[in-house]
Amino acid sequence: MTEPRPDSPCRKVCQLDDTRSFCTTCRRTLPEIATWGRMSPAAREETFAQLDQRSDDALRDLAQASHRGRASRRRPA
Repeated sequence: MTEPRPDSPCRKVCQLDDTRSFCTTCRRTLPEIATWGRMSPAAREETFAQLDQRSDDALRDLAQASHRGRASRRRPA
């Protein structure tokens, strides 16, 4: 019998990657962390499933994509 998932993947030891795009402890992106409390149970379960499959390389790719997206949304000076 499998144990039920915790309410959150948070381990209370937040450590952001160099690009400040994801937590290296729980492996969630900053948008996932920020919206966790408002996510539906189905969305949380989907995120948990993705966390189980995320490798360090995949997280670096996510961070780079997120960083590029933020840069393109900035207003010109």
